[in-house]
Amino acid sequence: MARQTLSASILLAVAAGLSIGSAQAQQTQVCQPMVPATTPTADFTLEGGTALHQRTGLMWMRCSLGQQWSGGRCIGEASSYSWTGASSAVDQLNQQGGYAGYSDWRLPTRGELHSIVERRCLNPSINEQVFPATRQHWYWTGSEFEGDRRGYAWAVIFTRGYDSWSSEQLFQYPIRLVRDAR
Repeated sequence: MARQTLSASILLAVAAGLSIGSAQAQQTQVCQPMVPATTPTADFTLEGGTALHQRTGLMWMRCSLGQQWSGGRCIGEASSYSWTGASSAVDQLNQQGGYAGYSDWRLPTRGELHSIVERRCLNPSINEQVFPATRQHWYWTGSEFEGDRRGYAWAVIFTRGYDSWSSEQLFQYPIRLVRDAR
């Protein structure tokens, strides 16, 4: 009985920490200059609102969906979606002509979204020269959780750069879209 109470207490503490953490104000990015960059700006070809990652051959939207690229930066607030809502938003964008001349945008896989995590930085854990105004929040991937829990998908958090699975319907997160450029 004591073990169940302790487990429940730990679970509640973790859940409370996640919801408190997501509601906190944006912090200033902190990078460790002595640690080599995992996503150096030189690895990307920047063209307006898109970034071509030379290492992976993926083209990324530099802004989260809902923001607008203007004057060399992302303007406005990122939209948040349930996982199924995110898929619908991507379909709608592509059907309405796409972005930057392309209409084959999609949600990134879990591995693809991790490929733009900047491991030497926190708050957010992303190269802000390439991806400005990234929310310190969870971002959906297109990868569903493959396990005993149906209705869950993977998300990556850009405060620290780790991932977890989340309920596809319960949570609303921003998205950053990608396309295959090769």
